[in-house]
Amino acid sequence: MTAAGATNVFADEQKSFFMTSRESVAERPANAFLVYPDYGKATRKLDAADEARYLFKTFPDMPASRQRRIVVTAYTYTSPGWRIAQTVEDEARQLHPDAFDTPSQTQQHTDPRSGV
Repeated sequence: MTAAGATNVFADEQKSFFMTSRESVAERPANAFLVYPDYGKATRKLDAADEARYLFKTFPDMPASRQRRIVVTAYTYTSPGWRIAQTVEDEARQLHPDAFDTPSQTQQHTDPRSGV
């Protein structure tokens, strides 16, 4: 996230995976939500569009909700490996679209913001 020009609101956590609460999330004002279009397929839970709607509804006062700002990244691209560079560029294109001439690869294929 840092390489893409973002700051993780939970960067102070020592573990990569940890339990949190809605209240804890609400206390950390995010400018964008990171959602995964393929995560729901793997877990049989919400897809990215549903996840974005849920986040906007659950945290209506958060800057990311007020601006309807999400960053879409394929869940499979977040694991260490050769796709990390592509993921960083893709997230940077979504966070800073004015710095690039073309849209991100993820946005070209899946954009859950439609209808959100």
